[in-house]
Amino acid sequence: MTQYEKITGTSRVLGYVCLTLLILLPCYLAHHWLLPVGDWIDGMPLAPRIINEAQWPPSLPKQLAGISLSYLPGLFFALVLLNLGKLFKTYSTGDFFSGVTVKHYSAISSYAFWFVISGIVAQSLLSILLSFDGPSPHVSVTFTHTHLFAVFGVTILRLVTWIMAVGHELQNENESFV
Repeated sequence: MTQYEKITGTSRVLGYVCLTLLILLPCYLAHHWLLPVGDWIDGMPLAPRIINEAQWPPSLPKQLAGISLSYLPGLFFALVLLNLGKLFKTYSTGDFFSGVTVKHYSAISSYAFWFVISGIVAQSLLSILLSFDGPSPHVSVTFTHTHLFAVFGVTILRLVTWIMAVGHELQNENESFV
């Protein structure tokens, strides 16, 4: 098997993995709001620090609001997965360095940036949602070192993809003069 065949075959598989994750994402995000804590697959993403397990799942209005708030960053993550799938599909056809790949990288970096920002906002809003009518409201609006590293990482990714896009445009412009 040649390197080309390995890359295209692996890309095809990774495209299907992205599609599978994209299909499962809404169920994953909703299951924390619909099931008791003991039935969760893992800890709640974007969860406030304090969850009253005895009163979980919360009331229907809080469930709907919580699902909506979870879906906000989930939407951007879904768009990342969608564009990753498109990128891998492009790779699976043997197109590794083109304007199409630059376009996919740019979309991935933009949606990743907004995923991180909306995740930080959603975490604070979920804290407010879950504690505003409790006996001792606990509002947690935080920006931790983890958030800082995530913002730094996606900002660097965005800058790199911007440089790729501008470089690709310059290359096309230079080729038109030759």
